[in-house]
Amino acid sequence: MPNLLKLSFALILCLFLSLSGCSESPYVEFYSYHELMEYEFFSHGWFPGILKEDAFAIKETYDVGSQHAFGQFEFKKLELYEAELSKCLPVVSGLVLDKIEKIKRPALPKWFVPKDSIANGKYLLLQQGDFYLITEKNAYRIYFFR
Repeated sequence: MPNLLKLSFALILCLFLSLSGCSESPYVEFYSYHELMEYEFFSHGWFPGILKEDAFAIKETYDVGSQHAFGQFEFKKLELYEAELSKCLPVVSGLVLDKIEKIKRPALPKWFVPKDSIANGKYLLLQQGDFYLITEKNAYRIYFFR
């Protein structure tokens, strides 16, 4: 009987933990590219390949179940990123806004670029693989989502 009680408690605990994990999307923040590389988020495809060694203030919120993520990072060497951005596929604001609207989890973070700014043509909108990139010309910050 005590074993059955322990098993019941373990099952209830597992159920609680799995359900509580569904209620919130994880958020990660890294001071630098090197700090990010200490973890395996980058190698598992949670960040776009455009990140370089000079990236800093890296933020991301994601949902493992839906494989969606919103993020941003800043960088120091504009010329490094201009070359990479020129290789990306340009996309129209309607497509970007439609993709963002379809993402239910994670929720759009408050620090992400405002949707009305995307619509008014203020940003350069690109696609790199599974990721959509949003940046202003000559700015040192890139927003991304997938």
